Parts: sequence; C-alpha cells; structure tokens
Amino acid sequence: MTTAVALYFTVRLIAVGRIDASAIPWQDNPLVLSAWPARLAGALQVLLEAARLLILPAGMTVDYGFDVLGLPGPPPGASPAAIAGGAGLLVAGLVLAAWLVRRRAAAWPGIVMMALSWGLVSSIVFPNWIILGERLMTEPSAGMAIGLAGGLAAIRAHSRRSPRFSPVFAGAAAVVIAWAAMLGALAIDRVGDYRDAETLFKSSLANRPGSTRLHNNVGKALMDSGRWAEAEPWLRKAIDIDPANAEAHNNLALVLGNAGMPGSAVAELQAALLHRPGMPAALANLCIILAAHDRCRDALPVCMQARERGAGVESQIARCERPSDP
Repeated sequence: MTTAVALYFTVRLIAVGRIDASAIPWQDNPLVLSAWPARLAGALQVLLEAARLLILPAGMTVDYGFDVLGLPGPPPGASPAAIAGGAGLLVAGLVLAAWLVRRRAAAWPGIVMMALSWGLVSSIVFPNWIILGERLMTEPSAGMAIGLAGGLAAIRAHSRRSPRFSPVFAGAAAVVIAWAAMLGALAIDRVGDYRDAETLFKSSLANRPGSTRLHNNVGKALMDSGRWAEAEPWLRKAIDIDPANAEAHNNLALVLGNAGMPGSAVAELQAALLHRPGMPAALANLCIILAAHDRCRDALPVCMQARERGAGVESQIARCERPSDP
C-alpha cells in the first residue's frame, strides 16, 4: 500500500506539478476557509466523527459538506471536547501502532493500514476534496478487520499457553461477533434508503439537516418527477443555507420559469452566474428564456457563451440572428 501511494503521488506531481488539489470548493470542505491551526482543529473533530462511523455507522448521510459538521471552527461550530477527543484518538492510535510494530504483533498491519489510509484523506496533512464520507471508511474498515483478527489470534494463542485466559478469548470473540451482527442489521436497515433518489436524500437530511446540497438534490428529484411546485421550498432552503449555491439558483430558475415567472427566473440565473461564472447550465437556461421572450439583444451574448461551453442553443441563436420583418 505504501508503495502504491508513493507511486501515485509521484505520477501526480509529474502530471499536474503539485501534490495537493489546486482548488477545493469550500462547500465540499469548509476547512479550506481556515488558517492552518483552525483547519487542524476541524480535522481532529472530523477524525472523531470518522471513528464513530467506523464503529457505529448510524445517522449516515450522502453529504458531509458545508454546514453539516459545524465546521470550520472554532469559531463558529467546532467543539473543544471533540477536538480534544480527536487529538487523543490520534495520539493513542500512533502509540498503539508503534507498540504493535515493535512487538511484531499480528495486529500491526491492520493498525498501520488504518493510519495510512485515513491519514491521506483526513485533511490533517493537507485539505482533501471530500471532508468525510462513508466511502472513505473502506480502507480503514479493512485495516480494522485485520487488526481485530490479529488481536483475536494473539489472545487465542496466549489462552492456549495459559488456559486461564480462555474466558478472555471467549468474551472478546463474543463481543466481535455481536458487533458484526449489529453492523449487518444496520446495513439491512439502510437498504430501504436507496429505493430512489428522493428517499435517499430525504433520509440523509433527516440525519443531517444542515446540508445545502441535499436540499437542492431533493428539489431536483421532485423536478425530475414533475412535482415542480413541491420542489420550490426545498430549493429556497438550499439557498437560505448557502446563498452561493449556484445549482440551487439554476434549479429554482427552472421552477419559476415553469410557473410563468420569467423575470424571477432570469434573476435566479443571474445569481447562479454571479456565484459560478461561466456555469454552462445557467448560461444555456438564461439564453433560452431570454430568446423565448424576444429579448434578443440580451440573449445573443449569453447564447454565444453558452455555445462556447458546449450547450445546444443553436436554435436560439438562429432565432435572434434572423432579420426582423419590416
């Protein structure tokens, strides 16, 4: 694993000229807004939450980005207790890994794998594009399984040499089996959340109501199912949480246009382009709505930009370039 990681960073450095990301949206990782001390504090808080998800994966969501974890902080939202807990967990993990390696214990590869795999995505060394996500737990989960297996094997070997330790092995094995059964039950319970996009996003919001992205995603899912009026409050909530959410502005514009309010739709599209200049979807939608209402003088430059971005707006451009009747 270490060789693969080293090779990856070498190739990345050759290809893009740097190891870390050139630009990380703060909506994905709010810690990029912070100076190094506050970013480290926030990363330690995230470490504690990651450890909780590893042991008890409940209250999960498909988005841990802006305003979900109370970051960056402090201020405003970081918990001193969580920061201290994360720091303690980091130190304890490093000490445990060093102790196991020195003793050549069977569990050491798993503990080292957990530390290496999480360290790369933790934002502790450098900010990561994804601040937290269940998929980031895959390699640490495998490392934890290896560590547990090695630990149980060591206890079993010790109990064979000293029979009075047999109850210790039996108790440890029973705890691991019960915990694995709990994980299976949680996984089965989670299956229903993936019935469709709307259900998944709403279940995630029930667990973590602060996500601007998920409010937008619910609104988009409702739009896709033709429930335009129901989508509007979800999109407005997304914008209330994050006024710079360009996708929510763009989707709200479509809802307002569908409701017969072109002026309000244009304003939302302009807001989307203010926060994300050159956004192809917003340019295309603004081109279409301006052309449809015979505002060709305003529409043509927007349509040209949209075409440069790959949008199919040829009919709108042709309409606006057609000579008017005398």
